[in-house]
Amino acid sequence: MELKIGQTYLFYKIAKDIWEVTQEIYSDLSNTAQCFEILSALRNTGQGYMTVTEYYNVPIEHWQEMDLFYNASWHCPEGGIKYDHLLEKEYV
Repeated sequence: MELKIGQTYLFYKIAKDIWEVTQEIYSDLSNTAQCFEILSALRNTGQGYMTVTEYYNVPIEHWQEMDLFYNASWHCPEGGIKYDHLLEKEYV
């Protein structure tokens, strides 16, 4: 931990308290930053010197990575089906 950041945690008596507060402040449970990076990479992808096959695989890899962060539970099947169709449109 950097000195300037660490100074704010000096008033905690035990290390467990420091780690709990640090985790609460700095953890990104919704993976927002990772999803933003993946979507930015998708938007900025160009074929450049890649072959057609390589270029085709780039978005597929990114979408598979996005699927790892996708965790939703639906209370009615119709809502889930509609959302899946919406995601399929984004994949194209």
